[in-house]
Amino acid sequence: MVDILHFFVSICLKAGFTAEDIYQAYLSKNEENFRRQRGQSDKPGYALPHGEGGRRG
Repeated sequence: MVDILHFFVSICLKAGFTAEDIYQAYLSKNEENFRRQRGQSDKPGYALPHGEGGRRG
């Protein structure tokens, strides 16, 4: 796994991304994942079925 991470970071740096760019992209995507899981995403196809409040079980 470490080799994969190293390869990914190396590609990003070669493409001109900074460590801060990668970190901010991660934070943005992570927040979108949480919004999607709560059914609050602005992206189409991620709304929860009517009546589900985002909790399971």
